[in-house]
Amino acid sequence: MLFNPKFTITLRINKALVEIERVRGFLDAVKLKDDWIADMQKKALILESHHSTHIEGTALSLEQAQNILEGKKIKGVNRDDEKELLNYKKAMDFITKYLGKEDPILLNNQ
Repeated sequence: MLFNPKFTITLRINKALVEIERVRGFLDAVKLKDDWIADMQKKALILESHHSTHIEGTALSLEQAQNILEGKKIKGVNRDDEKELLNYKKAMDFITKYLGKEDPILLNNQ
């Protein structure tokens, strides 16, 4: 036997459904915003790392820098350039841990 519920969508039910949909839209937007922010931070770090180390004399292209920062092994690049890029990122990661904190930045827990 097929279940055939009988109900009426009242104004109260309709308002509740609208509110649920509004909240769902908000939650989707928040997630999108978080994803967008994370993506923009990643892109900014790649650009900043590449250009800052390039000023210091590395010969890496932006594409090479991006691949290295994504953990890919690149053939034919100067290993000192690669090391400088990775050290720059490591320094940025270290500093980022202190953003928004009042604690002083200490090396080796001094």
